[in-house]
Amino acid sequence: MAKQISLREFQQGLAQRLREAETEAEPTSRLGVQAGTRNWLLKLDDAGEMLPLPEFSSVPLTKPWYLGLANIRGVLASIVDFGAFMGGSKRCVRPIAVCC
Repeated sequence: MAKQISLREFQQGLAQRLREAETEAEPTSRLGVQAGTRNWLLKLDDAGEMLPLPEFSSVPLTKPWYLGLANIRGVLASIVDFGAFMGGSKRCVRPIAVCC
């Protein structure tokens, strides 16, 4: 036969388990990238896909860090040099595109 407890004990135990569950952080998968001289961790949930830098068309009268537009499977995507955007130099060692 199951151990019988009072309703108050049950509620206190349940409240304690809920508090513990809220404080536990769920592990998430992340992608490490380097933009300029800074390192970044991106949640894989936030990054739709990573692909090699596609051919893109430059857009006149834009900031130096805005590289242009690319057609990715029929969708126009902005290509941005994130390192330059964050104030670094315009130098890419291994460029990738992260689509959201």
